[in-house]
Amino acid sequence: MEPLRIPSEEEEGQYDHHKTLARVASILKDPAESSRPLSLSLKGNPVDANRSRAGDELVTKLLTLLSENPNNLTSLDLSNTGMLGAAHAKVNQLLAQTSTLKTLHLAGNRVSGSTLQGLISALEANTSLRELDLAANRIKNSSILKGQWPGGQILGSNTTVTSLNLSWNGIPGDFGSLGALAANRSLVDLDLKGNVLFGTGEAFAKVLGENTCLQSLDLSYNQIGITDEGIGELFGALHGNTTLTYLGFSGAFAAPPAP
Repeated sequence: MEPLRIPSEEEEGQYDHHKTLARVASILKDPAESSRPLSLSLKGNPVDANRSRAGDELVTKLLTLLSENPNNLTSLDLSNTGMLGAAHAKVNQLLAQTSTLKTLHLAGNRVSGSTLQGLISALEANTSLRELDLAANRIKNSSILKGQWPGGQILGSNTTVTSLNLSWNGIPGDFGSLGALAANRSLVDLDLKGNVLFGTGEAFAKVLGENTCLQSLDLSYNQIGITDEGIGELFGALHGNTTLTYLGFSGAFAAPPAP
């Protein structure tokens, strides 16, 4: 069955979020329409946030509606909506309920601290999600990290996500501690550009040598600082890796610029 896309391609960029909310409410009341797969977007424009953001109240209302019928939603884009605590809690509730949601975009919504912990807990109960976008959420300020890498927590709590975007979060960490990535057998695409990751060539070689699923890894604009000897170790691991087709290293030896 063809997914129902809201807003339509023709309406993309109009940011009429109240119209979107009313349409979703109407669809969910219609037995014929409510059974169709639903692809939904309330994303805002980060360049013109004041005009385009849906805001926490409207997003919360939308998620409350969706939680009443969570199993026809296949894609949800809430990037740059200005979500706060109430909406984040509803997202986590929906994520734990749904068995059909495959794509979730939460970029630019300050998903950190207890909000991030709630998301990680919800992922433990979810078996449908394939793509998760958490770019530009200021995770670097999260008090829950305590030396742990959030991507490792996400990968440790979920075995179905194949694409994970953690770019532009300023996350500090040692690449050698990413044991969850080395052992992961589901992730295909991992975007880590614009963080503060560092590590030796040996650490990178260990992760890439043990992982047998990852096809794309972007480490651009980190603070890696691999020595000439480390570069040799890294390329040795790449020679033995038969799945990785893209490795991003642009600007990976300097402080990350602003996104």
